[in-house]
Amino acid sequence: MEISNYMEYTTTETMMGPNCVRILKEFFDEYPLGLTPDDLVLDLGCGKALSSLVIAKETGANLRI
Repeated sequence: MEISNYMEYTTTETMMGPNCVRILKEFFDEYPLGLTPDDLVLDLGCGKALSSLVIAKETGANLRI
């Protein structure tokens, strides 16, 4: 995962807590997800779905918000 691909998501407007893009990079480096375009990322949380957007973009999975 190249964190520089997500600079548009690291603004104060999108931040709802710790930088989830950086946390996801560390997570993906340690535990790569095996999602495909046939898989679905479902975001049931609150906020702007930033982590789900990154997961879908990195893995090619579909996103439903």
